[in-house]
Amino acid sequence: MLKYIERILRKAGHEIVKCWDVNVLKTAAGWFYRIEREKGIDWIKKRHQDLIILAAARANDACLVTRNPSDFVEMMDAVSSTIPICSVEVSGSQVHVNWLNTEPVDCIVELIGAG
Repeated sequence: MLKYIERILRKAGHEIVKCWDVNVLKTAAGWFYRIEREKGIDWIKKRHQDLIILAAARANDACLVTRNPSDFVEMMDAVSSTIPICSVEVSGSQVHVNWLNTEPVDCIVELIGAG
């Protein structure tokens, strides 16, 4: 499935970004310590991978596609950042999409078949 998604996005002229970039990791580390002071170490330790994904989206001006946006939204509030998020909810054969901080992205709408 991931290879299919990557192929569709590349065909639409988009690229898949890598999280293990030095600038991404520096941003995530800075955010980690900022959130740790606000919410405590236990809260952010459970979400450190999501923080790296969020930093990668910001560094690459990318839209983050997720099935669970609540942690990302809470992290963005803590670091005063806005990153485009496409929240996808699948219920049976129905796909529901919510767009946060952005207008619908055509290739994502086409990929999931919903708007």
